Amino acid sequence: MISMRRAEAGDIDAVYRLSNDPTVRAMSFATEPIPYNDHVVWFEGKIHDSGTLLLVFCEDNELIAQMRFSDSGEGRAEVGIAVAQAWRHKGLGATLMGMALAELRTHGNYRTVIAKVKKGNEPSNRYFLKCGFSFIRTGVKNGVEYNEYGYQL
Repeated sequence: MISMRRAEAGDIDAVYRLSNDPTVRAMSFATEPIPYNDHVVWFEGKIHDSGTLLLVFCEDNELIAQMRFSDSGEGRAEVGIAVAQAWRHKGLGATLMGMALAELRTHGNYRTVIAKVKKGNEPSNRYFLKCGFSFIRTGVKNGVEYNEYGYQL
């Protein structure tokens, strides 16, 4: 059974390994491997930041995914997600998103969730549409074209 909770200090290494998964790095806007010390600073900042909701999904105490919502102002939260390789393409994505959105509703006064996905990341582009997000526009971030999706809470 999959469980979800807010990330805590003991999750730092599992989230680090997931964040440095080669596919996760390739689909991110910053594709270089993340040095551990940089991850420590980032992770500790995120779990203590009131404008960030960092969630972990586990089965039998094994991290299977993480999802982060970051306050982007004006009642909007930007979402990022990473799923462990063994759990990809198993049809769990919409369930994980539903669990996370329910938690986000208790976290702040957000009206909209935004996702920015690299144009070439077809699985994630399809994923957000399947989860009920609507295409908003295209854009460029760090020289990379992306599709922006929105979800009204």
